[in-house]
Amino acid sequence: MRLTTLSPFGQPRNTRELVVRVLAERPSLTFRQLQNAVRNLGRPMSSQALYKHLHRLMEDGQVERVAQGTYRINAAWIRQLRAWCRVTERNYRAHKIYEEIG
Repeated sequence: MRLTTLSPFGQPRNTRELVVRVLAERPSLTFRQLQNAVRNLGRPMSSQALYKHLHRLMEDGQVERVAQGTYRINAAWIRQLRAWCRVTERNYRAHKIYEEIG
């Protein structure tokens, strides 16, 4: 499972970030629902292009395909992100840097 950089606020920097953001807001979407959501956010793309991005996200362990052909964020990836945040926060607190980042 890959821990990749995400921009949690502001505009997604690429299509994969956009897909993750859509699935974070609307869990468990079919391929067509996901494609429509991405299009509605101003990123029209072919089915082949979206499938390529989904495949990469699934390879990286960030997204999974579940029953009835729906896609959602992989819960294990969420736990990994949460653990990474806890370790990072603990390290920043130990070095008294945490106050600088809020």
